[in-house]
Amino acid sequence: MIISYKKMLFGARLTLLVCIIVSLCLYLTYKRTIENENPIDYSLVSQKQSYWRGTNYKLEVIFNTRRHLVSISRAMSDSIDMAKMPKLYYNKFTSSIISNYHKSTALKVISILSILFFLSFLLKNKY
Repeated sequence: MIISYKKMLFGARLTLLVCIIVSLCLYLTYKRTIENENPIDYSLVSQKQSYWRGTNYKLEVIFNTRRHLVSISRAMSDSIDMAKMPKLYYNKFTSSIISNYHKSTALKVISILSILFFLSFLLKNKY
């Protein structure tokens, strides 16, 4: 069974649209949490660098007697070296600890997926 180009393009567009909606919901949740909640009090356990997909900075923190692994930006990591702890927030929707890095990452994902979504309409007109 051969799938036609139009059906493949429709499936790709639908997948991109669902991913955009999910990313937008996460972005709005993160934004609302950061704007409305107070920063949490936490204890820093360790700071790590991960090189799996580029350089990621991760904090292992204890909040409410549970350990959490939080992604942070390089600027936040540098501020820890200057004895300034980054502001972290507890997101009730995902039951996780987030930072401003999560909000900016979700916004980048939305913009990239939106560009791909609109490029898929240009492909339709070209072929």
